[in-house]
Amino acid sequence: MSTGLYPDFFGVERFSASPATGNVTQRFIAPFDLDVFGLLLYVTTAPGAGDTLTVNVSNLPTSQQCGTNASVAAYNLWTAANVPSIVTTATTNVVTTNSTTLVENIPYALNYPLPGQSPVTGYETAQSTAQATYTAVTAPPNVFKYQMNALTTPDNTYTDYNGITLTPAGVVHAGDVLTFVIGGVVGAAANLEMLLYCYKR
Repeated sequence: MSTGLYPDFFGVERFSASPATGNVTQRFIAPFDLDVFGLLLYVTTAPGAGDTLTVNVSNLPTSQQCGTNASVAAYNLWTAANVPSIVTTATTNVVTTNSTTLVENIPYALNYPLPGQSPVTGYETAQSTAQATYTAVTAPPNVFKYQMNALTTPDNTYTDYNGITLTPAGVVHAGDVLTFVIGGVVGAAANLEMLLYCYKR
């Protein structure tokens, strides 16, 4: 659970102009506890037909180190089956859609310009001095909203130094070291943008 009434959003950004299989050089050390809820990927050039670019995040849990006899090995936040990926001609791992289902039921809009059957004689605005015949509005206006489909949350598990299996792997503790790992068949992908979405715990 995030603390406070309004939990703070936190983003970890990494970039690679020419992505290649392997670890991204810049690592991230968590300054405080985080809840990871997804990874957004974007490339300016798609991997290409039959190619898939994947990005996983490896966590070295320094917060779970208790001496050499009770240390926790690094683990991936995502299993191989659900690792965030960009496939063939796509340029992102999420889809942006235009939603028309959101309707704001504003009473003034419902009755604008005046209530009644069509045709209605009324004023176009409150400041207008000339009357005209209008068709009464009988339904709320459509409100268009762009939105992304759901990000894939971390689904892996790890065992802490007490021998307890913890889930999900999306719980990152202060001091943990995160490494972005590019995998798959990168193909022609170029200018890879990676953004890890988190909440402060």
